[in-house]
Amino acid sequence: MAATLEDIRVKNRQLAESNLSKQNAINEARNQLAVVRSSEYTLIKSRFDELYERQTKVVSTLGGVVWREKLEEAVSAADSASAAVANDFMAGGMSLDDFVKQHVELRTQHHVLDLKRQAAEQLLADSTATAVPMLS
Repeated sequence: MAATLEDIRVKNRQLAESNLSKQNAINEARNQLAVVRSSEYTLIKSRFDELYERQTKVVSTLGGVVWREKLEEAVSAADSASAAVANDFMAGGMSLDDFVKQHVELRTQHHVLDLKRQAAEQLLADSTATAVPMLS
C-alpha cells in the first residue's frame, strides 16, 4: 500500500512538473489571443461605427415622413398605371390576355406597396408612441 501511494505521488509530481513546464506556452498563447481579439475588436468596432453613421444619415434624409410619402407616391403611381391599362383595354387597344397579365401584375405591385405603406405608418405610430432611443 505504501508503495502504491508513493507511485501515485511520483506520478502526480511528474504530471504537475509537466503542466508547469507548459505554463510559458499557455501564457504566450493567451497573449497572442489578446492581441488578436483587440485588433479584431478595433476593426469590427470601426466598421460598426461607419455603418451606424451611414444609417443615421439615411434615416435623417429618408426618415419617417419622407419614407411614408414616397411609399404613398409609389402606391398612387401603381394605381394609375393599373387604371391606364384598364382604360386601354376598354378602348380596345389591348387583347384580353395582355390585359389580364398586366393588370394582375400592376395590382399585385399596388397591393405590395400599399402593405408596405401601411406597415410604415404602423411603425411610425409605434415609434412615436414608444420613442425608443438609438444606440450610441
